[in-house]
Formats: sequence, C-alpha cells, structure tokens
Amino acid sequence: IAEKGNRNFLIDTGAVPSVVDARLAKKLKLKGRESQLSFFTDRVKVKSVVLPSLELGPIRLTEHPVLVQDLRFIERGIGVRIDAVIGLDVLGWSNLTVNYGTRRLHFGVQVSDEPRIPLELGPGCMLLSVRIEDRTLRLMVDTGASGLMLFEDRFRKLFPNLKLKGQREFENMDGAKSLAEVELRGLEIGTIRLGPTMAVLIPSEADATPDFDGLLGLRSLGASRVYFDFNDQVMSWSGLEERLVAER
Repeated sequence: IAEKGNRNFLIDTGAVPSVVDARLAKKLKLKGRESQLSFFTDRVKVKSVVLPSLELGPIRLTEHPVLVQDLRFIERGIGVRIDAVIGLDVLGWSNLTVNYGTRRLHFGVQVSDEPRIPLELGPGCMLLSVRIEDRTLRLMVDTGASGLMLFEDRFRKLFPNLKLKGQREFENMDGAKSLAEVELRGLEIGTIRLGPTMAVLIPSEADATPDFDGLLGLRSLGASRVYFDFNDQVMSWSGLEERLVAER
C-alpha cells in the first residue's frame, strides 16, 4: 500500500469494497469523507478514501477507492496485525486459487482439474446456487465467513418448522453479537451432498435484506483449495469430497 511493503492483508471475497485499517490511513494522512455503508442488514458509519497505490501479487492498482475502519476486532480474533481487508474489487482483477493447505494464493490459471460450478457475479460479490433440504438458495461465496450464515427473514420463510439449536458469538465491523444457530439436514453444492450442517441466522428485515439468502464460507465446510475464474464465471474446489467420505 502506497509503495510500502510488509503489509498484512486479510483476503475476503465478501468484502464490498476493500477496507484499510484506520491506523494505517492516519499514518498515510489519507483524506476522505464520512458516509454510511449498508452492511447486509445493518448500516455502519464509515470513511471513504483513495489509496495512491495497492499491490497484491500481480495486481497493481492506483488511485483505488477503499473504506477506512478500525480492524482491531479482527486482530483480537486471529492474533495478527491486519492492515487491510482485500475484497473482490481488488481480487477480481485476476483469476485466483486459494490453497488453504499450503497457505498460498495462486494468481492466473487453474492449478487443478476439479469440476467447475457456475457463479453469478454481482456488484462486488460472487453468488452460488446450492440446495438445502430440497430448496434452492443463492449464497454469497465468502472466504471470510465462518461457515453457513443465512438471513433470518428468508430462513423463516423457507424453513418455518426448524427449531433453534443455540447461540454463537460473532463479531464484525458493526460490533459483537450473539446469533441464533440451527442444524440443517443436508447441503448440496453441485454434485456434492454434505451431511448435517450448522448455520447461524443473521437478524434481518425483508425490506433491508440483499437479493440473496446468506453467506457461504467454503473453508469452514472443509474445502482445502478453492479456484475462482472471474472470466468464465465459475469456481471449483477440493476437500469437500474428503468430508463426504468421512461422513459416510
């Protein structure tokens, strides 16, 4: 960032747009304007600034607009300083493989031959159609999401008879929350059918919910490698098959 290296980036395909930490923005003396961001079902006060330059692997951007936010809540959870959360506004400039096993990002061509699944690319997001208990849902593919997260108003309509299983603590830019948790009998992604899967419900109201049903964190479901092809609008993964075998 700003031609200075040794920055720690959190890679988050669900970030819309990318976010730079407030401490770094102050150090770089970035001037911006205050505004409100629709954070799914909440509105959060943010500051918008323009980075003089941003580099990630082969991606080189100049005069790139980002948000400013205090990212210490992420540091508390993972124990690592975070200078920026990098979203699809940056990542979308190059096809990308996230290899959780080797902890590496590979830019460009696909590094494996797993089956491809169609993606729907929206403004700053990737949507994937899945089947849950014989119902089709559109979920945002989010490398920063902790598992399966569903918007509560849509969940209540789709699964009116499912009972809550408990609560899970969750923290984001809007602060700490306790979210209701449910257990779903099955989750189908392409040709893969997983067994019982836990999901948390994001409180929402119908007139404020985005035009999709929730978030899907593939890593927490067992994926070891995920490939995103932004040109052909497809994705593929490995690892979920191993979870399927283990469950059987």
